[in-house]
Amino acid sequence: MRGLVVVRADEATQLARLMQRDGMSEADARARIAAQSSLDEKLKVADFVIDNSGDVAALAEHVANVHQRILQHVK
Repeated sequence: MRGLVVVRADEATQLARLMQRDGMSEADARARIAAQSSLDEKLKVADFVIDNSGDVAALAEHVANVHQRILQHVK
């Protein structure tokens, strides 16, 4: 098992985070997102998906769930 983990967030969340965290303009943030593989392409090859569209508590829950699933596969 290769265990590829993809972390996903909706585009609006990605844009907001890039602009806030990196001080990017909306155009620059959109260009960065466009330069990456599409989310659909990433999800097609993912073994595990973590949703990062919510708050930190929701992210922690998603990470814990995926972590447990990974541990089950390596035992």
